[in-house]
Amino acid sequence: MVAIHLDNIGASYGRNLILEGITTPQFNAGEVVALIGPNAAGKSTLFRRIAGLVSGPGSIVLEGGADQSICYMPQDNSGTTIMSVYEAVLLARKQGSPLRVSPQDLQIVDETIEALAISSISDRNMADLSGGQRQLVGIAQVLVREPRILLMDEPTSALDLHRQIEVLALVRRLAFERQMIIFTAVHDLNHVLRFADKVMVICDRGLHACGPVEDVITPALLKTVYRIEARIEACSKGLRHIIVDDVAQEQSFSKSA
Repeated sequence: MVAIHLDNIGASYGRNLILEGITTPQFNAGEVVALIGPNAAGKSTLFRRIAGLVSGPGSIVLEGGADQSICYMPQDNSGTTIMSVYEAVLLARKQGSPLRVSPQDLQIVDETIEALAISSISDRNMADLSGGQRQLVGIAQVLVREPRILLMDEPTSALDLHRQIEVLALVRRLAFERQMIIFTAVHDLNHVLRFADKVMVICDRGLHACGPVEDVITPALLKTVYRIEARIEACSKGLRHIIVDDVAQEQSFSKSA
């Protein structure tokens, strides 16, 4: 079974140090790992470092014959092309392999497009799609490649609430059914509470916390990392939700005369 952990990972752009000293426990097949933290904390950079697009110290340790099984879906998917949605997804399926299309290739493309409920736009030109539609196509393009480890950088940022829940439920199901490890950067922490198994908190250029969601996301962490006063309570169906009471007040210190 596939497994991965990070050993003292760092990353920088030129002389600008973005991340340093990130070491994690092992993540295993079937897990959804949420990556959270304030804006500009380095979440996208960490994904790019794991995907091999950014250099830096440390090691990405893969087990279970998972070499070359990492697939990265970037946050920006705004490129235009003259291809149709179906052609773009099929081309993604054939990336890095002979271009001869097999019946299995077509079946996987069809199933993925149907699972994401984008069959109605499959013959439309990519350049004519909305931002949310392009994001759904981007998700299809990584899923058809059947990676063992999938990095998804804010995959629901351009989607309405219905689509967000639909996509995250699909991600949860595919991680289990395909025994993948799926890392996803998410800003909505209630989505993390509902759909993730583990969570990594990136803050101040490093790993602030890492572990099971229920152990990591606490009122104390929300105050420290996000500077909010908040509670975590269960609804009538037992689902845990974050209730924000206020922004955390900055402490001020004065010297007594």
